[in-house]
Amino acid sequence: MSSDERTERQRDLRRRLRAAGKLFTPPRPDNPLPRDVVIELGRGFGTAVSEALEADRTLGGERRD
Repeated sequence: MSSDERTERQRDLRRRLRAAGKLFTPPRPDNPLPRDVVIELGRGFGTAVSEALEADRTLGGERRD
């Protein structure tokens, strides 16, 4: 599949999702942090974030409090 075909398929999918009311586009932050700052802030988290995401996926998004 060519890059153009892939791009067109993505556009078509987004059109269909938008028409069905199922496309969520998060709002862009007014003042996003620079990439290097975000990377530095994330240092030291180790595998905690990955493990939390995996647990969330395993539970199907249910909250565990």
